[in-house]
Amino acid sequence: MRTARILTIKNFTFDRVNFYTIEIDNELSEFADFITRMKQSKLNNHELGELTAFIKEIGMKYGAKKSLFRHEAAAEALAVPTVSHIDIDSDEEAHLGLRLYCIRLTDSIVILLNGDRKTTHKAQDCPNCKYHFQLANKVSLKITKAIIEREIILEKKTMLFEEDFELNF
Repeated sequence: MRTARILTIKNFTFDRVNFYTIEIDNELSEFADFITRMKQSKLNNHELGELTAFIKEIGMKYGAKKSLFRHEAAAEALAVPTVSHIDIDSDEEAHLGLRLYCIRLTDSIVILLNGDRKTTHKAQDCPNCKYHFQLANKVSLKITKAIIEREIILEKKTMLFEEDFELNF
């Protein structure tokens, strides 16, 4: 069984939104892993800059409105708003841009997880995104259950839970 802790992301707490992430089995947090991996490619690094700027705009200006997120089963995803698409039927690898899977709990609370470059229309068919998509949905269901059972309380921009609270999956 794996365990995850919920963490506040330093430098990602804004006037309108606080962003969180999870750390699984005391490894690098999901969001930190995403940032680290995406910085390794020039194309990904450019889109990562656009994506983090978009996240900051959400946090400072818009709030985490549903319309800014892509619904992904029990979770959501953020994508670079300006990425142009390559024809999926061409000989080139599909370029559907970076996907960052997340859990939008309220207009003021979002959990940023992990993702990658999406190369197929369906995340569950993409070799890069499938694992991150499945993990986001699994974690989303666990967090929803914890909220229903009052193990997690959502108060304004803050998630309240016991210091030793962990998600098990």
